[in-house]
Amino acid sequence: MNTNYHRRLFTLAHIVIFLIFLSIVNCTSDQMKKTLLDNRMRATATIKNHLYDTLEEEKFKNDYDREIQHVISGMLKMYPHRRAAAFHAMRGKRSINTV
Repeated sequence: MNTNYHRRLFTLAHIVIFLIFLSIVNCTSDQMKKTLLDNRMRATATIKNHLYDTLEEEKFKNDYDREIQHVISGMLKMYPHRRAAAFHAMRGKRSINTV
């Protein structure tokens, strides 16, 4: 009788532990699916943000390079052309002042 009682208690304990474990695994499985989808969406958003930031940096860099090229091309013009432009600009101002 004593051993039969212990077997039933042992079996009942196993069933209770199994049911608790099953509920934990089932709950965790749903949460894992939700977490996995959230993490995947978060990772996708992070990658998109990084790509947009990289595109903005490249666009800014290209605009900056274009401005520098314009300034350098102005500085590297041959001196007589710059001098002639300055002369004509001054002459135009003088003609406006005399009229």
